[in-house]
Amino acid sequence: MSLLRQPQNEESSPASDRVGLQFSRALKDYLATLDFGDGGMEAPASHVMPFSHWQAMRGADMLFQFRLQKKLSVLIALPVPMLLRLVDMFYGGAGTQVEARDALTAAELRFADRMAAQFTAMLATCWTGARPVLGAVALSSEAKAFRPVNDAVLVQDFAAAGIACVYPLAALRAEVGQSEETSIAATPDAEWSARVNAAALSIRLPVRTIFARPEISVAKLMALQPGDIIPLLLPQHVPVTVGGRHFAQGNVGEASGRVAIKIENMTQGHLA
Repeated sequence: MSLLRQPQNEESSPASDRVGLQFSRALKDYLATLDFGDGGMEAPASHVMPFSHWQAMRGADMLFQFRLQKKLSVLIALPVPMLLRLVDMFYGGAGTQVEARDALTAAELRFADRMAAQFTAMLATCWTGARPVLGAVALSSEAKAFRPVNDAVLVQDFAAAGIACVYPLAALRAEVGQSEETSIAATPDAEWSARVNAAALSIRLPVRTIFARPEISVAKLMALQPGDIIPLLLPQHVPVTVGGRHFAQGNVGEASGRVAIKIENMTQGHLA
């Protein structure tokens, strides 16, 4: 039996549903740039419930709190296991499923800050006239209570991705009720897509290459001592990967006194 109440007519509106749909599209595009596929992203399901009930249903989350308008804020919840997978893939790993931890590494916290910047851009495209301001980024176990008026919130769940947006219901109704035409983005799809694409093109991706992969026997490996030398044979061509995917082939050389790679050819479909 589901613990979620089905929304009544007044609990959600076409305006909030439209924002949720646009945000889900932006999330899908962003996850694709991280080679995470679309994260199972679908149009969000909206539910109204006490905030305390929502807290009890969630596992370990990384929480991002933003102020959208003077009296309206939103809490974005990202499951910690998903964050750890994204970080692993960002640094060249396979993104295997991992369990949540009580503490995050410095690299994982930096990546969370990167995601906060992307969420800021996404919210700006979905809410006309809003200038999202990041209030806090913290683990759910460390975050201070996020207590909206009357404890009631509108929760938008983004399917298998496990990501959720949480709006204080009273503030959301007041903001949407004032003027749906000015508060909620109602731009044509073409314009919205252009804004999302512009935000996506500003994302920085890791570019890597491997100069050599020497192989030695287990016996030689166990006999290595400080000062020993492992000879390397540099290949004529080296692979260039972006986000874990083969992107191009290049030659090793020098530019302005620094080691550099000259791109010789691009992988077919590298921008797909």
